[in-house]
Amino acid sequence: MKNISQVTPPYLLTEAEWGQKMLSAKRLLRGDYVQERVTKSSASVMVSAAKTISFLEFGIREDISKKLTLVQSGKLVLSEAETALFIEQLENRVTFSDVLDKAKSLGLM
Repeated sequence: MKNISQVTPPYLLTEAEWGQKMLSAKRLLRGDYVQERVTKSSASVMVSAAKTISFLEFGIREDISKKLTLVQSGKLVLSEAETALFIEQLENRVTFSDVLDKAKSLGLM
């Protein structure tokens, strides 16, 4: 098991590395390469894959979810352009570019 200090943050990976790790985790989460019967072992693999995806998405899905809660509660009102952009974020997958943009906005790059 890797020490937390040995884990490379997703924004420091290359786009190819990030994409490969994401693809591998999504295959495991879908159940590709997992036996038909779900066992503790296969469920553990799928939980681990979900955590990997969450890590690689760098909190972007959580940010979108929080923003959606604010919009639904009326605490945040979006302009027409902001609404269109937000709907696009909701409908599309997180990309490596999104991860880099967030890291830059946090001053990590």
